[in-house]
Amino acid sequence: LQLTVLVGKLSSSMLIHCPPDPPRASLKDLDDVDSVNEWKPPEECQILMGEVVFQLALIAASCGELSLHRCLRQKMELNARKYPVELCKGKSGKYTKYSTQTGITKTDGQSTQPDVELKDESIKYVIEDITKFATERHWARYHTPRNLLLALVGELGELAEIYQWFGDGPMENNNDDANLLDKVGQELADVGIYLLRLSHVCKVTNVDEYIINAFGTEEEKRTNGEKRLK
Repeated sequence: LQLTVLVGKLSSSMLIHCPPDPPRASLKDLDDVDSVNEWKPPEECQILMGEVVFQLALIAASCGELSLHRCLRQKMELNARKYPVELCKGKSGKYTKYSTQTGITKTDGQSTQPDVELKDESIKYVIEDITKFATERHWARYHTPRNLLLALVGELGELAEIYQWFGDGPMENNNDDANLLDKVGQELADVGIYLLRLSHVCKVTNVDEYIINAFGTEEEKRTNGEKRLK
């Protein structure tokens, strides 16, 4: 619920301060909306972006075996397999449109790879790879602040759907269900990917200044989280 509150506050602040989108037709001629978006949100929005990422890290830590860093990198690797550049460049179809070539359907191939290599990196490098992913597929032109925020809210709904019947206890009680943990990790990553992409498009270059050890150890996340959220 805390994550939902923060995303709601961010949405409200963006609604007040963010300029309206240009017509969709005008975006088709752009290589990247970053080149024309000159708007930078007020500090209120920037702080909320950092709080959302940090809350994602706390939720991951509460699951025991998850870390936000690993969730992000694993989902980015899966997305690259679901949306090969050579098949979906400039297209907006769902991944199922490419199932014949990728082998990934609604029921098969949806799990992340546990052996994805992790680097000792800051959020900046994750954002760079998210931006590269969008640019290579010619999707960046449609990544306006409005579109990204709505996509983030949609992914938050999918995360909430998992948690809605578990009560307020920690998810770590269900660690024996590897599929459930993987699904939680993927939804956390989906929200995080859109949030980090939003921060980049809005030219928030110091989002990590608003996050306390989001990629730290589980103990650090819990300890710092308790201090930050009081």
